Amino acid sequence: MNNKDYKYIKEYKLNSNKDAILVIYKDINITMYNSLYNILNKLLENDIKNIIIYFKNIRYIISNAIYLMLEVQNVLEFRKGKIILTGLNEYTKWSIKSCEAHKKIYISDDIYNAIKELTA
Repeated sequence: MNNKDYKYIKEYKLNSNKDAILVIYKDINITMYNSLYNILNKLLENDIKNIIIYFKNIRYIISNAIYLMLEVQNVLEFRKGKIILTGLNEYTKWSIKSCEAHKKIYISDDIYNAIKELTA
């Protein structure tokens, strides 16, 4: 991943490093997709159980990124975990629904409810 991409995706850990929060600050185009892929892959290799992805002022997400999140959900489900998306605008919600990803991936209204969902 390019060093410049690091400033667009911030990673935080919760609950003894078993849960992660990714805050994404840039639209998910093909370049950002590759960065997201690398970070998610690293998290999965480190046995993360749950992931919250907070899209901070994101206008759009390419479909490849949505399918990537579905694949990550499959791995987390096997670990009895989940992926939670939050911070979505109406267009990104529509994109996720058009790929039918909302049937497998939990969408939270805000970051606080997403964290509460994991810590409950």
